[in-house]
Amino acid sequence: MEEFRIKYVHDHAATTSYHYYLADSAEQALSFQDFMAEKKHWDIETISIECYDRFADKWKEIELTCGPTDPKI
Repeated sequence: MEEFRIKYVHDHAATTSYHYYLADSAEQALSFQDFMAEKKHWDIETISIECYDRFADKWKEIELTCGPTDPKI
């Protein structure tokens, strides 16, 4: 398991937010994010996903393959 940080923005919000997930892959973390957003009836746009590198003590951005225009990335 790895720690993932997903940066997102609510529809019409001025600021961004983060959610953190423990998951086996970035795809699984994004599926957790999608499930949470659907359950809470949130309209959010995913901006980025990062994986924590505990040995370097920093977050490393993961490239999204769906494209930045898809709000359900």
